[in-house]
Amino acid sequence: METTFKPDLDDRIIQLSKENIEGVIDVFLEEQKSKMGRKWLKKYFMWFADHSNCVALVAEQGNKVVGYCIFAPLRYNQQLYRDIALTTIRTYVTRPWILLNKNMIQRIQHVILSRVHPNRTPYGSLDTYKIDELPQPIMLALRMYVSIQARNRGFGFQLVRTSIEQAQHMNVYKTIVGWILENNVASNRIFQKLGFHIDGRDGAYNIVCKAIE
Repeated sequence: METTFKPDLDDRIIQLSKENIEGVIDVFLEEQKSKMGRKWLKKYFMWFADHSNCVALVAEQGNKVVGYCIFAPLRYNQQLYRDIALTTIRTYVTRPWILLNKNMIQRIQHVILSRVHPNRTPYGSLDTYKIDELPQPIMLALRMYVSIQARNRGFGFQLVRTSIEQAQHMNVYKTIVGWILENNVASNRIFQKLGFHIDGRDGAYNIVCKAIE
């Protein structure tokens, strides 16, 4: 269970940047396969790093990226997909076969729905979660992953804790909400250890929530 950070001399949590983006992409591709290509993934992740209203952190073990964490404001996806639209179109033109992939079809459907449905998230709709009853503004705990080789060292705990601290220092957000797979025991423990509580379920996901000042 990842509850304490036990760093070696060169282990650290730093900001996502152009210097470590390739390592972040490598870790992401360990987490899930993507047919969009590294150029698109670089544009995607750097969008969060370049926006002051987002938190984009990287865990390094020695000089190697072993994890990352992304927090973003609610409805971030509307601006994101608009800003990277040209790169996305170029990717579809050069890789037309990906449009036949089932997961890609679902992604496109999500992008379309997110443009017309203001409460759409990467995992589902916030309507069932009574979003208007939560203290606003809201930040989403969007992504967190630690490479298999670096687990049980506390990187996941430290990534989330540092992300919360940065969100607090922004002095803007009142609530952090995240979607965590119900069977992802390690991630659920990390978030609950850091003060999140399960405030509902959405299919296979636990909806976790934390009020911040």
